[in-house]
Amino acid sequence: MKKQEETQKTRGKKKAFRELLLAAHEGKDGIEKVRKLLKAGANPNDEPEDEDCETPLHAAAACGHIPMVKLLLQYGADVNCMRNDRTPLDAAIEAKKLSMIKFLLKAGANVNAKEGMTPLMRAVDGGRSNIVRTLLDAGAEVNDVTFSGTALCKAASQKKVKLIRILLDAGADLRAPKGHSAPLTKAAWSGDMPSFKMILDAGADMKDSGQFYTILEAAAAGGNLCMIKFILASVTEKPTKKELSDALWHAACFGRTDAVKFLIEQGAGVNIRPRWICGYSQREKTALEIAVYRGHFSTAKLLLEAGANAKGGVLVSAIKKGCSTEIIARMLESGADPNGAHVYETLARGIQQKRVDEKIVKCLLEHGLNVNDRSGESAGLTLLTAAAGPGQISLVKLLLAAGADVNAKSAVDLFGKIRTPLMAAAEGGWIEIVHILLEAGADTNASVEGKTALDFAMENKHADVVDLLRAVGVCS
Repeated sequence: MKKQEETQKTRGKKKAFRELLLAAHEGKDGIEKVRKLLKAGANPNDEPEDEDCETPLHAAAACGHIPMVKLLLQYGADVNCMRNDRTPLDAAIEAKKLSMIKFLLKAGANVNAKEGMTPLMRAVDGGRSNIVRTLLDAGAEVNDVTFSGTALCKAASQKKVKLIRILLDAGADLRAPKGHSAPLTKAAWSGDMPSFKMILDAGADMKDSGQFYTILEAAAAGGNLCMIKFILASVTEKPTKKELSDALWHAACFGRTDAVKFLIEQGAGVNIRPRWICGYSQREKTALEIAVYRGHFSTAKLLLEAGANAKGGVLVSAIKKGCSTEIIARMLESGADPNGAHVYETLARGIQQKRVDEKIVKCLLEHGLNVNDRSGESAGLTLLTAAAGPGQISLVKLLLAAGADVNAKSAVDLFGKIRTPLMAAAEGGWIEIVHILLEAGADTNASVEGKTALDFAMENKHADVVDLLRAVGVCS
């Protein structure tokens, strides 16, 4: 009985909180409802059913309705309650309600509350200079560091020149926060020359770029040629070939083809791997590998034309990402091995899923692809079965002409389902392919778990295929 009473009481509290929250969202129209619920005992600080749910004070602050906020505070609402990584002050900042922000600050809101982002960082993110000034005047710490760095780092990355000026005047630190890139590095990446020059003129050191990128690498990643040229003209020592190559890698990573071309002209090496950075495993790839991996095919083409080495796993990425035949042909001419690790299996899956153009298969065959090589796996998916299953007639003909084993059994899915090319075609009902395979010498009596191609055709009710197989003497 006691437990039942406690359950009813809990349900009542949750219901009251939900009603209070909904009324708070209504702003002016909900104030009388809120007053009535609070007088009836509703607690504005109750824990909601959803742990990420805001409080009524968050809702009222976002609406900008000061009388509602006053009422909630009178009944004990916590002005600094943190829900879903933000306070009511944060909610007002995100809604850009300046009057509410000022009211909450006078009511005791913590201007430096930090759970994810500080109020100042949120204000910078929103781009409102009057809110940024209000928070700074209220004592906001201009150099607090969050997961995005400092407020100046955020303003620099977002090209907000006006806010950069305000933050600099408030004493923003030009140095790189521990574990982050410097504000100047952020500006270089953004490609915004006014932001970059303002921070540089304020005394930023181009050598103090932070943990992850040099200034030149950041500019290359951003792809602004004017920025890259300005940096190169401003440094006292000419960058080494390795430094230029590292910058080229970042340009390739983000598909900045013009920047890649310029850096090659400046002497960057296309086959030099970038400096290793903890936690960035993709930097183990060459510029060509990262460009292909990220689908920047124009950049990949330029790198190949400049002599990039295509050895290693770049061909596999190219097949997966759907590179053009032209680029794959260039890779093969630049050292890519058509019989390298995972090439065959990647190609087979691509054919099976109709993601690989027939021209690419032909190109690989012309450059020495072993049509029957299943990467050492005796039951691995063959190219011929991969093509026969989804009914790719011209590809089946191409593979047979190249010497594909018409009777090779292969696993056609991750669950070990085994089929010969004939079984796969019969199962799919591709009668023309069945004809072609029979003419090529397909074994009609081959079986898997006691089932032949005829059985698969019958199971899937492909009457024309059943008739054809029976006509050539196959018995059920």
